[in-house]
Amino acid sequence: MTRSRIRRIDKLEVLYTAPKLIRTPLAMLVDEPKRELACGERVVEDWFRDCGPIAWARERVTTEKEDGGRRCAPGGYLLDVLEDFHEHCPWRKRSGVCRMCQGTPVGKEECKEKTGVET
Repeated sequence: MTRSRIRRIDKLEVLYTAPKLIRTPLAMLVDEPKRELACGERVVEDWFRDCGPIAWARERVTTEKEDGGRRCAPGGYLLDVLEDFHEHCPWRKRSGVCRMCQGTPVGKEECKEKTGVET
């Protein structure tokens, strides 16, 4: 076999044996009341909590053409959006615990209020 064929085979092997690092998160939309959009308005998604393969998102109405929605860093969160969500959290009302906020400043503040202990 010639060297060029060996190199070509090596390149093909690298292409097909390399692990795929493409991330395809599942975006869970927080249910919010719907309304008719005015002229020039459109809906974008803000991904406010990234928990590995799941990203939590909310829809937001905007009139800015450049606005494509906000995205938090992998494993991170958008604090302002998370605080807004936390105020109306359906899980916290039912179970007393908001799992969405665990590991964030919002969750630590809630824990401190309930127990008097800082985490």
